[in-house]
Amino acid sequence: WELSLAPLYFLISLWGLGPNRRYAAVKYTLMMLAGGVPLLFGFLLLGFAHADSLGAVVPAGLAFDYPGLLALKLPHHLESLVFFLLLLGFLVKTPAVPFHTWLPVVSMEGPVAVAALMTGLKLGAYGIIRFAVPLAPNLAQEFHWLLAGLGVTGILYGALLALAQTNLRQMLACSSISHVGLVLLAIASFNQAGIQGALFQLLNFTVVAGGLFLLTGFLYQRTGSTDIISLGGAAATMPRLAGFFLLFGLASMGVPGTNGFPAEFLMLMSALESHTGAGLAALAGVVIGAGYFLRLYRQAFFGPVESKVVREAMDLRPRELFIIGLFALFILLNGLFPQGILDFTHGATDRWLGLLGTSG
Repeated sequence: WELSLAPLYFLISLWGLGPNRRYAAVKYTLMMLAGGVPLLFGFLLLGFAHADSLGAVVPAGLAFDYPGLLALKLPHHLESLVFFLLLLGFLVKTPAVPFHTWLPVVSMEGPVAVAALMTGLKLGAYGIIRFAVPLAPNLAQEFHWLLAGLGVTGILYGALLALAQTNLRQMLACSSISHVGLVLLAIASFNQAGIQGALFQLLNFTVVAGGLFLLTGFLYQRTGSTDIISLGGAAATMPRLAGFFLLFGLASMGVPGTNGFPAEFLMLMSALESHTGAGLAALAGVVIGAGYFLRLYRQAFFGPVESKVVREAMDLRPRELFIIGLFALFILLNGLFPQGILDFTHGATDRWLGLLGTSG
């Protein structure tokens, strides 16, 4: 994970789109390194605890295999330290509020492909599911309110931040922060529907958020800007691009028939069941999410064509159409037939809940 920082630093600083791309590269690298430190210390504490459980002298008893660490019974103070170290590291890398500031900067200053990667692959959220919660299950359940609070804060703050944007890339970055907040809230429910919805949504991020950024990149290549003031009427000259952008946006809003609907439905139902107030706040965030996307979409793609660049822009080429078409197929198939994904994740989520001592 840390080795990826070197190529990403050069990709952002040398091939970024914005004038502050070097600042964005430095900020991203430093924040990722800072997030890696608590992760490293958390895993080291687990390794030393494994040696202590065997009564061995370090380094003889050190072990970092996942099944062995899951079997550890940590004392409360040590489990607390491990949980908060892992949680802090993964929150930075997700990113979750208040550690989110690097994502909008990278989205605006870095290459579009890198921004698509950052918003599409939420490995930090996966790390919370895979490591932070199972390795410190008692503390995770004890501080369920903290996870839920961070989730609700991210949902509302990200949505309100996106509502104020006038640039499509900035809007998508803030929208990603809002959506990952809902994933944190679903994790905090500690039930089958919540964790399956969270995993479903993490898979959706790859296709929906990544696809939206790729489409925004195609738009930037043709017009030289993603600011609303430089667009307007783009649907008249690029109808296929506008149509796919709308489909992907509807998926991010959780409209029935798209893959966003079953994931958001499961997460919201689990949140309303376990944290009713937070679930109601999440519903408000979903409504705001529809507002910011539709507002910017209307301004960017509808209305009269006033820019010469937009008037002469080319629609999606066959190669671009093929790539985006595959993404759209995934969105529709998993929206209409979500049971395949749910059946695939059922066994793993059941085992995950078993590690926490809760029933599915």
